[in-house]
Parts: sequence; structure tokens; C-alpha cells
Amino acid sequence: MKGVENDLRQVEVDSIQDYIKEVITWCPFMIKFVMAMPLSQMETLLSGFQSEIGSISLDIKILQEKSMDLGLKLKNRKVAESKLAKFVEDIIIPPRMVDIIVEGEVNDEYMRTLEILSKKLKFVEVDLMVKTLKALKDV
Repeated sequence: MKGVENDLRQVEVDSIQDYIKEVITWCPFMIKFVMAMPLSQMETLLSGFQSEIGSISLDIKILQEKSMDLGLKLKNRKVAESKLAKFVEDIIIPPRMVDIIVEGEVNDEYMRTLEILSKKLKFVEVDLMVKTLKALKDV
């Protein structure tokens, strides 16, 4: 087992040394290539690169704005959903409540159900906007 580990370490060291030799060998050629490039060609290359970076920056800014816009829309929808759920809860008369009032015995549950119904009716009477809703007339 130790022999295999030592062999692996040696292969790793050899690979790193080979890589360093390759870099050292190619580095002067790359420098000469870049140095041999005419300044106008290098300027064109760098201008293109700068233009691409500017385009990417603009894309990132647009995405950030869209993200903020979507976050605001989500927040607004959650608020609206919460208010709508509360409103529906305040005006809806579930079938169980109707059954208790129409067919149930007159007991504590019956009295609690009438109290709940009374609160719902007061809610509807107090709010003028609620009074004029077509859905309320249907109910």
C-alpha cells in the first residue's frame, strides 16, 4: 500500500515538473507572438474585448432590474393574496354552517354558528364596497 502511495506521489511530482517545463518552453513564444502583433491589431482585439465586457455588464444590470421588479411583484401579490383570503374568510358561509343553522339542533354549536353568521353579516353591512358586490347579491 505504501509503495503505491509513493508511486502516486512521484507521478504527481513528475507531472507538475513536466507542466512547469511546458509553460517555461511556451512562454517566450507567446510573448514573441503578442509582441509581434501590430498595435492596431492588438487595439482591435482589446476594443472587441472591452465591448463584450460592456455588453455583459449591461446584461447583468438588466437582469438585476428584472429580478428586483419580479421581487416587488411577488411581494405585492402576496399582500393581495393575504387580503383577499381574509376578505373571503370574512364573507363566505361554508356549507357546514348552513347545515347547522337549517337542520341542526338548537344547542351550543348552533348558538356559536349564529354568532359567526351575525359577525359576517355585520362585516357586509359596514363596508359599502362589499354591499355593492355582485357576488354578494348572488350569495
